[in-house]
Amino acid sequence: MKDNRTDYNTIASTYNQRYNVDKLDGIAKALNELIARDKPNNVLEVGCGTGRWLADLNLPNTLTIGLDRSRNMITQARQNKISVPYVNGDAISIPVKDSSFDFVYCVNAIHHFSSTLLFINEANRILKKNGILAIIGFDPHDEDNEWYVYEYFENIFKNDLSRYPSWNSLKTMSKNLGFIQIDFKQVEKIYRSYKGENIFNDPFLLKHNTSQLASLSDDEYSIGIENLKTKIRNDSETVFTSKFIFRVLTLQLTTK
Repeated sequence: MKDNRTDYNTIASTYNQRYNVDKLDGIAKALNELIARDKPNNVLEVGCGTGRWLADLNLPNTLTIGLDRSRNMITQARQNKISVPYVNGDAISIPVKDSSFDFVYCVNAIHHFSSTLLFINEANRILKKNGILAIIGFDPHDEDNEWYVYEYFENIFKNDLSRYPSWNSLKTMSKNLGFIQIDFKQVEKIYRSYKGENIFNDPFLLKHNTSQLASLSDDEYSIGIENLKTKIRNDSETVFTSKFIFRVLTLQLTTK
């Protein structure tokens, strides 16, 4: 389920600030390793946002396209010093011909697509036989992850469990749509902790720095901040922890 209340046109201009804190170089490395191995002639990133991953790819002599539903995110992407065509479009109705691409990927975006199943079906349609689909992201169903925001902001965890597909569900859906699993592994781990009032130095606590908080009304966000302050007043030594494990699921289309 996609979160319809996150307006990426509004937050596009500040979105890249997150990469000043966590560059997520492990994700870029994993993508480049996949591309070096498979040597695709053409590549499509679905949910490309500001083009952060396209800018880091080593793709000489390869047709590369970025697709995103937000026009303002694409405007930001076009400011990158790379010659990549960007398309304004939806992940569940990609405006390209059947069997057009060798390699399709998405990074930290699949939870924004209105239907995971329809996206994977679209990937099946636009990939050539033996083409690769790479899905990179975080799974809140995974107990190895931890985020203090879930405890202090009402319904954020419940909403994430609803809108993020679990890795197991992705594996099942892709198998049913003609893909085989090539690899599944960890590519990045983020760990941060703040004690007491230092939590308010966390840039990801700012309302427009994560889709989860950006989706809240101002009142809902203020209540969460007050919950944090109450906890600190009661125990100034409270440690607030964020731990995110990002994995890549690499799939190959075997039927056509």
